Amino acid sequence: MILLIKRVALFLSIAALSCNSEIKPSKKKTFEEDLAFINTYATPIVLTKGNAKIMVIPEYEARVLTSTTNGDKGYSNGYLNYKKIQENKIEQGGNAYGGEDRLWLAPLGSKYTLFYGQKKMEEENWYVPKAFDSELYTLKTKTKSSVHFYKKTTVTNNIGSQFKINIDRSIFIYSKKEIESELNLKIHKDLHYVGFGSINKITNIGENWSEKNGIITPWILGMFNGCQESTSIFPYKESNTTPLQLSTYLNPLNKDRLIKKKYALLYRTDGAYRSKIGIKPENTIPIIGNYNSKSKILTVITFSFNKDGKFLSSDDRDKKNELWRGDVVNSYNNGLNTEGAPSFFELESASEAKILKKNESIVHRHKTFHFSGDEKALNNLCIKLFHYNLKECSF
Repeated sequence: MILLIKRVALFLSIAALSCNSEIKPSKKKTFEEDLAFINTYATPIVLTKGNAKIMVIPEYEARVLTSTTNGDKGYSNGYLNYKKIQENKIEQGGNAYGGEDRLWLAPLGSKYTLFYGQKKMEEENWYVPKAFDSELYTLKTKTKSSVHFYKKTTVTNNIGSQFKINIDRSIFIYSKKEIESELNLKIHKDLHYVGFGSINKITNIGENWSEKNGIITPWILGMFNGCQESTSIFPYKESNTTPLQLSTYLNPLNKDRLIKKKYALLYRTDGAYRSKIGIKPENTIPIIGNYNSKSKILTVITFSFNKDGKFLSSDDRDKKNELWRGDVVNSYNNGLNTEGAPSFFELESASEAKILKKNESIVHRHKTFHFSGDEKALNNLCIKLFHYNLKECSF
C-alpha cells in the first residue's frame, strides 16, 4: 500500500495543476480563455451545436479537452493542466494535460499491465505509453458535428506480449434532440446543455490474442475541476446474491467522503484528497454523474456496458496476477496541487475485454452531458436520472 501511494504521489507531482507568472487561468475559466491558451501549443478542433461547444486536440491523442454549455463566454467544463501544457515536453511518467474524454488501454493491474514499461511494478517505473498519452492521431474525416481519427501502433505489456493494433476514435457533438433521446427526457427551456461522445474501436492487426499472454481493451477517463462543492453520483444495483462490491484504493474513505444510499453512492470529488473507488460489473448501472453546486452544473455520463462481459484488472496492488475481476466504473480524486488548492477528479468507464483474433475488433462508447442554468430544472433532472434531488446529492 505504501508503495502504491508513493508511485501515485510521483505521478501526481507531474500532473498537478499549477501556473507560473506568465500564464494563469482565471478562477472560473471560460471556454474562450481555454481556447486562446491552447491555440499557442496545439491545433484544436471546435465542434459546435448552437451554444454548445467542444474542443478536440489531435496532438494529445485526439482527446476532448473541454466543453461549454453556453458559448465562448460560458464556463469551461474540463480540467486543463496549464503548467504541463505550457512546458510542452513529453515526460515518460505520463502527461496529464487534462481532458473530459481521453482514451487509455487496460489493464492497469497484474503482470499484464501496460503501465510499467516491462519493469517491476514500483513507482519509479510508472510509464504511460505515448500512443494513448501524448501522440498525434491522424484526422481521417471531419464534419460540422464529428471528427474521426485513427492511429496504428504497438503496445507491450509487462510480460513482453506485443499488441499490434489500429485505433479508430470518432467524436461527436449532439443536438438537443439527440441528448433527449439518449437520456429519455425533455430538456427544460431554462437549461443550457452540451452533449458529446466518443466511439473507440481497437482492431487487432497482429497475431491472435490469448489469455495466457494477456489482452487489452479500451478505457475512457474524464478529468474535471475539483472543488469543495463537487459530489459524484454512482447508481448501483445489488441483491442478496450480488451485494455491492466496492473497490477502494489509496487512502481510507470515511462518511465525509463516501456515503452509501439505497440507489447510489455519493463520493466527494473535491480534488483535495487522494483516493479512488471502483464498481464491479455485477453492481454496475451504465450511468454516473456529478453535481457542482458552486458552478451549478450537473454532469451525466453514460457508456456501453455488457453485464455478462469480463473486465480486466484495475488494481496494481494485485499480487495474484489475475487478468479478470476488474472494475467497470472508476472515479479518482486527486490531492491538493503544489499551491495548496484543489486540482482534479476523474470519472471513468471501461470496456469489457475480448480475446481477439487477427482483424477482430472491440468497441467502447462513452458519452458526456453537462447541464447548467435554472436550479429547479436541474433538480428535476437529477431526480429523474439519479432518484435523488440536488440537496440529497451533496455532503
